[in-house]
Amino acid sequence: MLSNGIHIGRRGGVRLTGGGGETPWWLAGGISAGNVVAAYQPKGAASLAASYVNLANPGTNNAAPGVAPTWATGTGWTFNGSTQWLNTGIQGSVAVLDGTLIVRYANAALGGYNVIAGLSTVANTHNKFVAAASDGQLEFGHKSARTKFGTESAAGVLAVTNGRAYQNGVDLGAISIGAWSTSGNTLRIGGTVQPLFYTGDVIAMAVITASLTAGQVAALSAAMAAL
Repeated sequence: MLSNGIHIGRRGGVRLTGGGGETPWWLAGGISAGNVVAAYQPKGAASLAASYVNLANPGTNNAAPGVAPTWATGTGWTFNGSTQWLNTGIQGSVAVLDGTLIVRYANAALGGYNVIAGLSTVANTHNKFVAAASDGQLEFGHKSARTKFGTESAAGVLAVTNGRAYQNGVDLGAISIGAWSTSGNTLRIGGTVQPLFYTGDVIAMAVITASLTAGQVAALSAAMAAL
């Protein structure tokens, strides 16, 4: 047990303790369970197959390999930056247009263009996304209206919600999403399409249909950082 009331569960999952018992990490900050479309936690999973399970609703929107990443219980999914990706099956119109995408990642390659998760249609196009590296900065948004902040980072927690970008729970500012089609688009992890694949680890990720407050993003980011 840590002093802030966070402790690590048997599967590596964070549980937030309180008067009502234990709450899974994806509900940190009072997030409603009904708004959580998916929560993935490959770090601490029992196997690669187990790592695909949507912990918030097992059997629905489990991650499925396009090309399977490598996996280890201590590091989660590791993507090679060229071929490996996972399909969540989550339609962009449901989960990403007005909702929240948050991911904890590590060991990301820097100095290039490294898209962790997003939607795609055809080669070289990508929709709402988070990128650990883009010409020396973090990047969020949409290919035709992307927004960059700060300095690229090999590890941390990135989120997009309510038209804003966050890094490790800190509000970086507003992002421009731009116009894009969600028809037939599903959310992918590990990159969208060549050459927009991801090189690095994904430790945990959540997709939430509601916009979060800054306080909720901070709480959820802290919970994910403790995994």
